[in-house]
Amino acid sequence: MSLFAEDADELPGPLAGINTTPLVDVMLVLLIIFLITVPVVVAQGGIRLPRETTRAVVEEPGTVTLGIAREGTVSLNGVPLADTNALIGALRAVAARAVVPAVHVRADVEAPYAAVGRVLAACRTAGLQRIGFVTQPAARERAP
Repeated sequence: MSLFAEDADELPGPLAGINTTPLVDVMLVLLIIFLITVPVVVAQGGIRLPRETTRAVVEEPGTVTLGIAREGTVSLNGVPLADTNALIGALRAVAARAVVPAVHVRADVEAPYAAVGRVLAACRTAGLQRIGFVTQPAARERAP
C-alpha cells in the first residue's frame, strides 16, 4: 500500500479509537506526586505536645523571675524594667554570676506574644540557657 494510491479504496479509514497512552502517563505522574507529597504533609501535622504536669515549681536559691504583665511591661524579680536595653543589662549581670541561675518566665495569659519573644531574645543575648515557663495548672473536672 503506497501513500499515493491511485485507488481511494486502499487508503485506511479514520481512527475510531482514543489513544490512552498519554492519559495513562499523566495519571501515573500524578499518582507518583501524591505518593511523595502525602507522607510529608501528614508528618508535619503529627506534632506531639508535652503532657501537663501538676508538680509544684521548686525554685532554687537565686532563681530569677521575669514577669510579663498584660500590657507587655517586664519586671525582674518584681522590679519593673524601663525597656529592653535595661532588661538585657540586668540579665547580663545575672549571667555573670559564678553559678548561673535558672530563669522562670511568668507571663500574663493576655500578654502580647511579642513581649514574650523580646524577653526570650534578651535571655539568649545575655547568654542564659536555663529558661522555664511558669503556668497555672488547668482545672480538672472531678468524677462523680
